Amino acid sequence: MKKIIAVLSLIAIALGMLLIATKPRVLDKKSTGNYQTPTLFVHGYGGGYGSEKNMISDLSQHAGFRQVLRYNIDRNGNISSSGHWQADVKHPLIAMVFNDGRPNDKYLSPILSRIKKDYKIKAFNAVGHSGGATAWVNWAVTADKEEMPELQRLVTIAGPFNGFMGMSEKTDVATIKLDSDGKPDTMIDAYKHLNDNKGHL
Repeated sequence: MKKIIAVLSLIAIALGMLLIATKPRVLDKKSTGNYQTPTLFVHGYGGGYGSEKNMISDLSQHAGFRQVLRYNIDRNGNISSSGHWQADVKHPLIAMVFNDGRPNDKYLSPILSRIKKDYKIKAFNAVGHSGGATAWVNWAVTADKEEMPELQRLVTIAGPFNGFMGMSEKTDVATIKLDSDGKPDTMIDAYKHLNDNKGHL
């Protein structure tokens, strides 16, 4: 467990350095308000806020990074929020927590719509671990995102896009071969969906 936390902490630090080093998108203040582009975190399957807080805490050690909001989603898709987003936070961080431990991409859109409406942002960054990574990519390949802010950067950590090891014979890593472009010769239905709709990403 300590090794996992250490690895996630290193990833969080690397992400922080990436966000600091990368020139931010220039947004029209008249149309977007004064709020900076946020980074939204989604935990993995069986996880919760505890799975995100170490990364958020490590990032918050850097100047300008601060958690501003937390959204909780229950198993019926009801959303509650807490926190306060101050417009002067340079790198706002937002935790998204699925109370049943099962990240679901269909509940990302209502939160993104709410953030766009309430804070007038046009773009966001996202981080997903395991099932959270899958949720973000599933959301990213959907066609209907006109009412959403634009996904600017996405970091996926250990996303099981082609299934879990041992889930079935199809996902036995020893039997899957990749072509020169990295495309696996065996794909589960969920991966086929991603591959077929990658043009929307």
